[in-house]
Amino acid sequence: MIRMGNRDKTVAMGLSGGVDSAVAAWRLRQDGWRVVGLTMSIWDGSVAIPDKGLAGCFGPGEARDLEAAAAVARRLGIEHRVVRLAAEYRQTVLDYFREEYLAGRTPNPCVRCNQRVKFGFLPEAARAAGVEFDRFATGHYARVAQHKATGRWELRRGADRSKDQSYFLSRLTQGQLAGVEFPLGGLTKAEVRQLAREQGWDDLADREESQDFIECKDYSVLFRAGDGRPGISSRATAGCWGGTRASTGTRSASGRGWGWAAGARRGMCWRSMRSATAWWWGRGRRCIPGIWRPAT
Repeated sequence: MIRMGNRDKTVAMGLSGGVDSAVAAWRLRQDGWRVVGLTMSIWDGSVAIPDKGLAGCFGPGEARDLEAAAAVARRLGIEHRVVRLAAEYRQTVLDYFREEYLAGRTPNPCVRCNQRVKFGFLPEAARAAGVEFDRFATGHYARVAQHKATGRWELRRGADRSKDQSYFLSRLTQGQLAGVEFPLGGLTKAEVRQLAREQGWDDLADREESQDFIECKDYSVLFRAGDGRPGISSRATAGCWGGTRASTGTRSASGRGWGWAAGARRGMCWRSMRSATAWWWGRGRRCIPGIWRPAT
């Protein structure tokens, strides 16, 4: 059913080319919105990431993702714009990731990207390029509602608790929350895939999901030679290695060039590399490597 109030309104939809954003855009159209697809272009070749066909936000496979997003827009019959944000992504996400590691803190690039890039630079740059829209939408599994008593906008968990992404949106401002739509917030992933199949989009329903912010399993590509060495680091004022203590009270090892960083999630796993000893932290299968090069 088309809501009459949406008939003359435009929503800018963050379009990745995957099933979530495709179904989200389809639902908005069904609800009466005029939809304009926006896709970020952030790959600039500044990091030596080989093209191995891995899924991720930043990497040499971006051309395939841009074409996938354009193909979705054609299926939906909507306008599609590519927004160039390579410099913004490098400075806001990649540099932040590296600097947080070197300061002994656990970075969260997805939280940072959502707040500053996807919900910040992306709609801002689109408007600056002449794209006019009333609301901004994404395919995140989350919900937003306005508190009746205080008038404040509240970010709430998605109906599918196994896919809930509200944590990764937790740094959005009141201004950002006030202007956003989450068409998938009340659906499960299985329901989203089923809606895609009903539209004849089996290829999207079966497509591998992007699970990382770069197309590489080894984050050491983001660091420079000499960034990290065993022992005490002059950069770690909060403390995380070389026998110091992190600001959160977590202990670190001494004399071995490894430790826990402030804010690290529970669970540790280890792995050896030919050119470095990497220590990883993570939760379940999600591990993040910190690279420590042998002393010379």
